[in-house]
Amino acid sequence: MNLFSNYSNRKLNIWGELILNIVVCFYFFNGVFQLMPGSDEYAADLAGIIIGVVVIAVVYSIVAFGLINIITKAEAKDEMDRIIDIRSDKMGYIAMSVFVTLIMCFIISTESRVSIASIGISEMTRIFIAQLLLMTLVASSTVKSLSRLYNYRKVM
Repeated sequence: MNLFSNYSNRKLNIWGELILNIVVCFYFFNGVFQLMPGSDEYAADLAGIIIGVVVIAVVYSIVAFGLINIITKAEAKDEMDRIIDIRSDKMGYIAMSVFVTLIMCFIISTESRVSIASIGISEMTRIFIAQLLLMTLVASSTVKSLSRLYNYRKVM
């Protein structure tokens, strides 16, 4: 338990969020990219992957964040924490705005029949767009968590 004594409850929770993002991304996108679009089992396989992601996220959250909160003492938020949260929310919002704008550009370029073969996208299906939006949410969450870690490190 001495390993975690050097880290605050907040930092361990942020690291827990980052690890959860990585695990969920790896499981989801690894499974989705192995599916064959258009197959009869596609919807059932996709539903199985989504259920697996939810189960992993819930179990991980209960175990990891429960252990973190048992091992370390929770601290009351002060003004510095609120400022750091605002800054990291801003960074996450900027990242999400940039990614959503890029997705809209991809959709517009695909609909206007401009070739975007250089990145390997031949058709923007609804499922592919949903996956891009999911990647956007995960990326903005990751940017927010990394920004919080950076700001805590900078302040300390």
